[in-house]
Amino acid sequence: MWKRGIMKTKRANNAVSEIIGVILLLAMAVALFSTVYLFVMHDALDISENSPPSVTVLGTIGGGDIILEHRGGEALSLDTEIMITISGIVYNMTVGDLLDDESKADGKWSVGEKLSYGPSMDITGRQVGILIIDVNSGSMVMQGTLQEGETSVDPIAITRYATDVVSYSAKLWMDYDFKNYSGYLGFAWKPDGGSWNYSAPPLGSGAVHAGTGSYAETVSGLTPSVLYWFKSQLKYGSTTIDGSMMSFFTLGWEMGRWHFNESTGTIAYDSSGRGNDGTLKPDAVNRPQWVTGINESALSFDGIDDYVEVPDDTTLDLTDAISIEAWIKPLENSEGFVGDIKSVIDTSGFGILDAYEPNMIHVDKKIYAIACRGTDNDGFLITI
Repeated sequence: MWKRGIMKTKRANNAVSEIIGVILLLAMAVALFSTVYLFVMHDALDISENSPPSVTVLGTIGGGDIILEHRGGEALSLDTEIMITISGIVYNMTVGDLLDDESKADGKWSVGEKLSYGPSMDITGRQVGILIIDVNSGSMVMQGTLQEGETSVDPIAITRYATDVVSYSAKLWMDYDFKNYSGYLGFAWKPDGGSWNYSAPPLGSGAVHAGTGSYAETVSGLTPSVLYWFKSQLKYGSTTIDGSMMSFFTLGWEMGRWHFNESTGTIAYDSSGRGNDGTLKPDAVNRPQWVTGINESALSFDGIDDYVEVPDDTTLDLTDAISIEAWIKPLENSEGFVGDIKSVIDTSGFGILDAYEPNMIHVDKKIYAIACRGTDNDGFLITI
């Protein structure tokens, strides 16, 4: 019995020792956990005077206005800075600028209160960004994009190209986008190494443009065989925008250019700027006929008595070598004279009594073109 009692006492003592050990371990674990918890929370909360405020702001767009609503957290001071960016343009303001008088009576922007900003421009399709800064802590309260869209609002002028370039004139082209503005369009051009010339009327007067589109203007008074630079110009308000520079070469000393693209009538107009317009001959009935050509229309000559007469002009007086270029489509069964040059020149079928300094151009097979001076120094181009 005595031994059994001793054994029971030892077991009881061991049990008590184990229980005390477990309690001590639990106490140490709780103490360690509490220390870590307090350390982490204290570091995260950082309750110093310049700590960032904890606040929730909801930004929305409605009816063209930008709405900022305080949804929860600390109240913000009236000098809290707000920067609203619309298509790249930044607008600076404070909470006090937007909060109504009743709401800001306590000097704070509090939960449930809304700020409303109505931009002066239509913000449809434009990117809208928001940035709110607490001036006390110098920290961001809110940053983000309220609406995706176009990032630029400035009008655009794009210089394109020059067409209808001849010796003394050229047609200049541009594309434009006025965005939400309206204004004026024009060009500036200059010979290489020279001074700028500008559209007339001057930029800032004349027709008012808006929206997007293409614009062209013919400039004259150019010098033959010269490199020219030009740029598009757009003006809105007091701001002038220049497009990039492009270039073109004027043609040489051109005395006449007849496109034969009038399609109707009895006049073949000279597009060289010289004014050497021609008349379809010999009369209103027996004359070259308008047909479809590579440039709208062309003239069809019967090879017997059809011709175009250009009145005498000093610009057509041949004093030196000349160059003649023409698009000609020979017909397989052309009527008219076929033979040597002399037999044609000696006739008056084309109104030529005398032909001086004839120059023959082989067109195709048995078809030739003759350029010469006729009676009274009139210029003639004859096909045979």
